[in-house]
Amino acid sequence: MRRTRRLLLLAILVILVVVGVAFYTQKRLQQASAPPPPKVLPPDTSAAAEYWSWSHTQQGKPVVEVRAANYRQIREPSRFDLEKVELRIFDKDGKNYDEVRSAFAQFDIKKGILYSEGEVEIKMSLPSGKAPGGRLINIRSSGVTFESKTGKAYTDKPTTFTFDRGDGKCVGATYDPELRELHMLSAAEVNWQGKTDKAEPMKIEAGDLLYKERDSVVLLGPWSRFTRGGTVLDAAASVVFLKEGAIDRVEAKEARGTDQRENRRSEYAASQVYMTIGNSGEIEKIEGEGSAKLVSTSKVARTTINTDRVDLYFDTASGGSALRTATAKGHSVVESAPRNGAGQTSPSLTRVLRSEVIEMTMAPGGREIAAMETGARGTIEFLPGSAAQRRRKLDADKIHIDYAPGNRIRELRASNASTETESKPKGGKKQPPVLTASKDFRAIFDPPTGKMVRLEQWGDFHYEEGERHGRAERATLEGDRNIITLDQSARFWDPAGSTAADRIILDQESGDVTAQGKVASTQLPDSKKTTAGPLSSGQSVQALAQRMFVTGRNRYVRYEGDAVVWQGGNRIRGDVVQIDRQQRVLKARGNVVTQFIDQPADNVAAAKKPRSPMYTIVRAPELEYSDETGTAHYSGGVQLNRSGIDVKSAELNAMLVQGDTGSRLDKAVADGSVRIVHSARGRTRTATGEHAVYSTTEEKVVVSGGSPLLVDSKRGSTSGTQLTWFANSDRLLVDGREDRPAVSRILRK
Repeated sequence: MRRTRRLLLLAILVILVVVGVAFYTQKRLQQASAPPPPKVLPPDTSAAAEYWSWSHTQQGKPVVEVRAANYRQIREPSRFDLEKVELRIFDKDGKNYDEVRSAFAQFDIKKGILYSEGEVEIKMSLPSGKAPGGRLINIRSSGVTFESKTGKAYTDKPTTFTFDRGDGKCVGATYDPELRELHMLSAAEVNWQGKTDKAEPMKIEAGDLLYKERDSVVLLGPWSRFTRGGTVLDAAASVVFLKEGAIDRVEAKEARGTDQRENRRSEYAASQVYMTIGNSGEIEKIEGEGSAKLVSTSKVARTTINTDRVDLYFDTASGGSALRTATAKGHSVVESAPRNGAGQTSPSLTRVLRSEVIEMTMAPGGREIAAMETGARGTIEFLPGSAAQRRRKLDADKIHIDYAPGNRIRELRASNASTETESKPKGGKKQPPVLTASKDFRAIFDPPTGKMVRLEQWGDFHYEEGERHGRAERATLEGDRNIITLDQSARFWDPAGSTAADRIILDQESGDVTAQGKVASTQLPDSKKTTAGPLSSGQSVQALAQRMFVTGRNRYVRYEGDAVVWQGGNRIRGDVVQIDRQQRVLKARGNVVTQFIDQPADNVAAAKKPRSPMYTIVRAPELEYSDETGTAHYSGGVQLNRSGIDVKSAELNAMLVQGDTGSRLDKAVADGSVRIVHSARGRTRTATGEHAVYSTTEEKVVVSGGSPLLVDSKRGSTSGTQLTWFANSDRLLVDGREDRPAVSRILRK
């Protein structure tokens, strides 16, 4: 029993050991496999978890979902602290969503507000990624607050954006996914790509920017700036309209822009500017309204346009925005001022063009002006750049200007035009301007200097310069010589007289006048002086010739080519007739023929017996008359015819006296081979000698010199040292000398 007891105790001990070992072994195994005990929560934390999520639905469609890798619920203030947050805000269909990611955020479920102090990234339109062009793709910021119920997000921190056609940044922004509106609160800047990837982006800046994605509109204010290449537009509030995500047009208020291209700078401004962008992203059109202004500056000129409205059209075919045309409408003024010293050989004129409508066409490349034209009646002024230049003004229904390279004027054309040209002062006195008018007008300029080389006007041309006037079908002005030429039915008149011809040339500098072809001239009498010359100053002098020259300010008048000059009944004909009005000298040569009308004798006038006019006609190669001597001297073989008396001699001096109707012949003195023939009542007397004096008042002829001889067809011949006979009384006086007695031979019937 004692042994048995020991064995039993040993067995119990073994069993206890085995059970104990098994128990402790099992306990260790259980302890090893049991989960660790939960951590002690901080005092302000009511709950914590991993892989947390929360969602909100409406009508069975998801509205918002929030997921986080770690979640902690805070008692006061009540919120959720989330790590590695993912927020999804769904569209109305519940298919696509905007996704917000942040490393850490705080979420207030009651208020539905999620706030992230750190960096936040927002991706739009997932998972399809489909949205209209110009959509917002990505937003990066910090300090962002989200409203889970509305999906709105806002921040006051720096924010960057990515669009499908650009990127941007700002300080402070709000985003409304429901309205698809992005509001950049300050310092907004967006680089917007054109419709093609090759297009240069446009940089948009503003104090405040609101992007309405659904409406494809961007609102800018209170200031805005657009920059693309060398083009910059500054404005107040602006609106950008998008088409397929690219900028289609821009509306800007109180805009001022610049465009810098190589050697040209353009500036423009207006109360309202409308800008149209093409498919390539280049500017196609700019419209400016309200006090519109465009300034284009090149190396040689500065062109300024002021108008109510200006339309700028650009050529984008070459991959850039090259100005093609500029149209100004309403009170338009274009001023082109030279930049003297920049390629100019001399000071150039400033041109000022005014019209309701002005269109400017640019040369290829848009750097230089090719042409300028008015769409309504306009005026252009040429303002002098030096004292030697004269101010000119043109007024016309339509004005067209062609330009040479360097914006230098080459040609100007106009219709229904009138001009005014400033005259040079003379003797310190201001002279009247030159006024012209015509249906058509054309001016040609020298591009390097800007000087007018030639001016042409045609179609009922009129000319006026103080008291000088002219008319013609066509007229030209030689700029350097300052000479006006009137062609076709030309006529010119001033206080000294008038001239009509096929062509009249007026020298503006000297005052000389040249007339050519079928010249008809009238010279008015000089009331200050009265003479008894062939053409006395008491009556108008008229003339016909092929050519006429007036020089010395009407002092000298010269007629050429079958010239005929007359005054009352007196007439002078010759190849050349010239008059010195100041010295009172008249000369004629080449087939000279003069005609003087005689007046009745006193006894005849008293008896009041009418009679036919009596003329004295003198023919000679040359004639010269001087008021100083009162004598007309004929030379080169002279023939005088008067009332049945024919006088021939080598030379002849005619003494003239002033009558009631003009000059008349008082006495004629013939020298050299004198031959006088008197025919009356079937009887002829012929006297010869070297010298003869014929008095018209007494009809007295005195022949002397040589061997004077008188042959009477009825009575025979008489010779002596001097023969005197009276044609009216049929008396003959013969003088002889002791060594040379008078001899008469009497014819007997």
